[in-house]
Amino acid sequence: MDAREALDHVEQMREQLARVEAFRAFRAASTGCTGALAFVGAAIQIHWGLDDPHDFLLLWIIVAAVSLIIVGTEMKLRVFNSDSVLVRDATILAARQFVPCLVAGSMLTLALRRFAPETTRLLPGLWAILFSLGIFASRVGLPRAITFAGAYYMLCGLFILAAAPSQPTLEAWPMPLSFGVGQLLIAGILYFTSGGRHHEFD
Repeated sequence: MDAREALDHVEQMREQLARVEAFRAFRAASTGCTGALAFVGAAIQIHWGLDDPHDFLLLWIIVAAVSLIIVGTEMKLRVFNSDSVLVRDATILAARQFVPCLVAGSMLTLALRRFAPETTRLLPGLWAILFSLGIFASRVGLPRAITFAGAYYMLCGLFILAAAPSQPTLEAWPMPLSFGVGQLLIAGILYFTSGGRHHEFD
């Protein structure tokens, strides 16, 4: 084995260790907060009657941005406070695996809003399906039970798409049903598979 092959082998081992450590990049507390935000967003939508496509998108883009800030800040703090290279690599790996679905969701939202605004009611279902693909892409190194969360998002997205044509306005229920319940399900999986409260704050 020459030096190049040895370096490649070490790099592969490092990436594999980062995958094993990857689920620690996600925390139950921050994930649960994002699930709670979906219910808060639905309550705001109902209270203020935000069923216009523009208002609907503005509300849920804000909710998504706040959720990303919460998760991103928590990840950044863990990397900053840790001396472990594996923690850094696992955090980068976890973020990198999710980026494609987030970018796809953003571009799809922009395209439908710009060229087919009448299809806005399909977005919650499409968002859920794209998010499920992100979960499946990240499942290596995550608890096996995370597959159930991915399946939940997929089925929920399909259900929302099937129900969308019968909805005269942009209803509030799809987002808490998909992202609210889905994120709380992921938070529960992370909490119990990480050993509960003791490891949640490592």
